[in-house]
Amino acid sequence: GSALPPSQQGKSTLWFEMFFIPPMPDNVELPDPPQVQSSNDIWSQVTKKWNADFSKYQKMYSEWFPDAPTDRRFLCTAEHVQTRSTFPLPSFLAPIAVPSQISPEGELLHWINSITFLSPPKQMRDGRIASWQVPSSILITRKGGANDHAILLCSCLLGLDYDAYVCKG
Repeated sequence: GSALPPSQQGKSTLWFEMFFIPPMPDNVELPDPPQVQSSNDIWSQVTKKWNADFSKYQKMYSEWFPDAPTDRRFLCTAEHVQTRSTFPLPSFLAPIAVPSQISPEGELLHWINSITFLSPPKQMRDGRIASWQVPSSILITRKGGANDHAILLCSCLLGLDYDAYVCKG
């Protein structure tokens, strides 16, 4: 049997008894579980380090090439559109099983080219990519930016056992 103690100022309490067979020694202490960083915190730290290192590189690069744009940025992470969590850009790639009808390279390129290209007004103004989509989102909405098309193409090529890379710059 069990007894429920009275609740403390509206806080819910769950009370239960449990038994171990064979019985545990009386002096057993269970330590508190270790604190674990969330993946968002980890990727946030990685992003800060990357941005700091890239700023140093950009200053050095501008000394070599003074005419180069000074406001370039190369993100290493992006926010997932559906979960709003931060992920590294390579995680947006996933092999896609491509039907045999469009597996020849020309057919695959034609099929991907038939997906509507979007250029958000903000991207047209400042050239910065607003968001990145996973291939499933691109396939469902049948539209996306140049970066989304590149991710979809690479995912299809990975599904066909090709090496595929998305390069930014």
